[in-house]
Amino acid sequence: MITPSDFRSALLDTGSFIHEGRQTAPRMFLNLRFHCSFVRRLARGGKAARLATNEAAAYEEAFKTSVDMFDNVAQFGGGIDITHFERARGVLGKPAVYVANHLSPLETYLLPGILFSFGNMSVVAKTSLLKMPYLGDILRASRPIALERQEPKKDLLQVLEQGEVLLREGRAILLFPEGTRRDVFDPRRFNTLGEKLSSRAGVPLVPVAADTRFQSLGKGVFRDFGPIRPNFNVRIECGEPVPPGLSAKERHAQCISFIRERLQAWGVPVIQDTARGDTRPPTTNIKDPP
Repeated sequence: MITPSDFRSALLDTGSFIHEGRQTAPRMFLNLRFHCSFVRRLARGGKAARLATNEAAAYEEAFKTSVDMFDNVAQFGGGIDITHFERARGVLGKPAVYVANHLSPLETYLLPGILFSFGNMSVVAKTSLLKMPYLGDILRASRPIALERQEPKKDLLQVLEQGEVLLREGRAILLFPEGTRRDVFDPRRFNTLGEKLSSRAGVPLVPVAADTRFQSLGKGVFRDFGPIRPNFNVRIECGEPVPPGLSAKERHAQCISFIRERLQAWGVPVIQDTARGDTRPPTTNIKDPP
C-alpha cells in the first residue's frame, strides 16, 4: 500500500518515488473494478476536502486523495516511477510554473499529489471539472484557476492575472498546455501559456514528462473511464528548471525538447514537428510497453 507519509518522505528525501505495481484485485471485470475503486477513493477524498475546517486541512486532504490514486494504479498492476524531481531542488516549494503533457485522465489526479508534497500549488483547470462531484471539491482545495475554454484571449488574460497573484503569494502553478487529453504528443498543440505566465511573474518554468498509458482514453461520455493496461507503468519525470532570463522562444523550446525526448524514449507516440523539417508520422503501436 502506498501511504501519504511514505510518498512525501521519498520525494522530499530523494526527489523520486518508485513502487512496483502488483495485481491484487481479481482479474475478472478488471476495468470495472478499477473504476469502481477509483470512484470510491475519489468520493472519500472529495467528502473529506469539503468537510475540512480550513484551507490547510482541505489542501492536505487533496494531497492524500492524489496519493490514493497512485495506490489505486499500483493495486491494479501498474508500477509507479516518479523520478528526478531533485533536479528542481532549488525550485520546489517556491513559486514556479510546471508544464506537463496530457496523455490520459490520470495526470489530473496524479501530478498534483507530487507538487502537493513540496508546498502550496494551484492547478489550471476547466470550469467543468470544478462542477464535477467530488473532483470539484478536491480541485477547489488548491485554489485553482478555472477556465471556460471558449474564448482563448479571455483565458489567457485570466491565467496571466490570477496566476501572477498566486505566484506572488508563494504558490506553484501546474498547467497542461495541450488543453485536451490526446493519446499522442503533438508539440504543435503545446501552447506557450506556461512560458508567458512564468516570464510575466519572473519565475522558473519546469517541464514534466508523463507517460500515463496505464489508462487509455474512453469514448464519448465515457472518455474519463477508458480501459486500463496493467502491463504499463506510470512514468513521471521532472526536467531541469528553465530560468526566466532566456528568450521566450528558447524557454518554450527547452520544455518541448525535454518532454519529447522522454516520451520518445518511453515509446509514447510523438508527432514530429514539421516546422523543423521532420515529417515522419508518429509511431502508433502502443499494445506493448517498451
